[in-house]
Amino acid sequence: MYKEGIVSIANLRSLANPRVPISELNLNMLLGGPILALPCQEGAGATVYDISGFGNDGAFRGAGEPAWAQLASGLWTLSFDGSNDYVSTPAITTPTELTIMFWIIFNSFPASQYENIIGNRDTGNDGDFMIYRVQDALKLRPTIYTAPSGYSSHDSDAIVIDTPYHIAMTWKRPNLRSYINGVEDTASPTVIDEPSTSATRLWRIGLDEYNKPPPDALISLIGACPRALSDTEVLNHCNREKHLLGILDGNILARLANLRSLAAVR
Repeated sequence: MYKEGIVSIANLRSLANPRVPISELNLNMLLGGPILALPCQEGAGATVYDISGFGNDGAFRGAGEPAWAQLASGLWTLSFDGSNDYVSTPAITTPTELTIMFWIIFNSFPASQYENIIGNRDTGNDGDFMIYRVQDALKLRPTIYTAPSGYSSHDSDAIVIDTPYHIAMTWKRPNLRSYINGVEDTASPTVIDEPSTSATRLWRIGLDEYNKPPPDALISLIGACPRALSDTEVLNHCNREKHLLGILDGNILARLANLRSLAAVR
């Protein structure tokens, strides 16, 4: 699937096909052994196929339902309207150690509302995990619920519209950490020296159970795995995927130049 650590749009499209045998997918390289892996490369329809092997396909919900939007790079994304749409998975048993990752591009920041990006919150029970966009602020808020403390969180570094961000949240007692583009946030970690217990419930991308609206944003390459990835693993994961968003670093540009040179010689 990878050549020198780089995954292609074509490979992602093949991963989105539910008929591809899971044994053929190098999932350990993709997300470190995921329990949820949604490449979001279908580009049509109302289902986002999970390639983790657990069958946690996402279904479009809400009055408007999400739309499909394709970036100039060719990557497909889920387009949320900032109002009432969401994607819902089947009930997933949340592990007591967790990483959540995705790419997001905000179109706007509506005032005076918190926005649910992804989470499994239902009635405030132990085991809740979620990532919000903070009301009246250009920041994200990774959040976890443990007993007896309840909700614990911190706010991320600042974000802006029309910019792709790789977002990661990890939990391993006692540290709740968050990352933007592979770099840990200034306010991270939040220390909560309490265990989180396993919970089985639906996950939502967008509008949550408490009618916290979705972001006005494009979201893609969503995943969760049952361990807290290290700083290096989070950064490596971001670097393996960023060219899919059209973000090219010096190494990739050098490879492209080399390929062009080889093609010219031939």
